[in-house]
Amino acid sequence: MLFRSVINRRFRETPWIITTAAVNYPSDPRAFLRKVASAVDTLATEPEFERFRETPGVIARAAVSYPSDPRAFLRKAAGTAAPFNRSGDATGEEDRA
Repeated sequence: MLFRSVINRRFRETPWIITTAAVNYPSDPRAFLRKVASAVDTLATEPEFERFRETPGVIARAAVSYPSDPRAFLRKAAGTAAPFNRSGDATGEEDRA
């Protein structure tokens, strides 16, 4: 019962994670949820992924969808987003009036 309470609090805002655990890891969904929670906590504190702290859903998506290597997903996402972060468009050039 305690575990259920912790899980409910932890994933209250992201019920899709509980569904994913139940559907994709039916033999031990709790182990998967523990792994996701640990990965999210760790990744959120790593300086390399500081850019994702304002969008924790991206970190959660990495932990759930790429459990064997969420860091690789986040690195790829950071590289893909880099041109947009520089100037707001995909070209990397400043907007011209």
